[in-house]
Amino acid sequence: MLSKGNYELYVQTTNHCTFSYDFSIIEPDELFLVLPEDQSIHLGDSVHIASLTNGDSLLYIWSPLDWLSCLECLQPVAKPLKTIVYTLNITSQNGCTAEDEMLIRIDNSPRIYIPNVFSPNADGVNDVFFINANNDVSEILTFHIFDRWGELVFKEEHFAPNRSENGWNGRFKGEIMGSAVFAYYAKVLFIDGRVEVVKGDVLLLR
Repeated sequence: MLSKGNYELYVQTTNHCTFSYDFSIIEPDELFLVLPEDQSIHLGDSVHIASLTNGDSLLYIWSPLDWLSCLECLQPVAKPLKTIVYTLNITSQNGCTAEDEMLIRIDNSPRIYIPNVFSPNADGVNDVFFINANNDVSEILTFHIFDRWGELVFKEEHFAPNRSENGWNGRFKGEIMGSAVFAYYAKVLFIDGRVEVVKGDVLLLR
């Protein structure tokens, strides 16, 4: 096997004529691979892994395979449920390889939004007390509301967040409740399987 450099080729014909040809062997560019810098995202969010390489017709091997939109591509979208390090190994048709890795940290702090006051006066604004959450929440397992004497005035179970139809309209046993402070208690299921309790107070304002 010839190494890179300049060479002269001599060819002799059957009648002993000789010709020479100059040629060069150029070493191909080294295969490289660059994955994005390490990133932090909220649970439920996704990240486009914008990898860069100078190769064509490559074999892609990702590790691990979890939560990737595609496994035989250069730039998948990842939506991991926990902190993870992705490694990509690429191989060219002539056997050259390159490898890089990327850390994706998951911030699983709850993104739940519950108002501290509502006014069920049928004006179309803030009439219902309900739970709002981001895409990291899978389900509201229980949602209980109590008056100041500890009596349960509202109960709803197993529903998706951000739905006013699963909230409290300020009535109890068909009667309109007056202005007062109420306590709420909710159990929330996240997409990574965690269950957390959220509780606090809300002011019903007439």
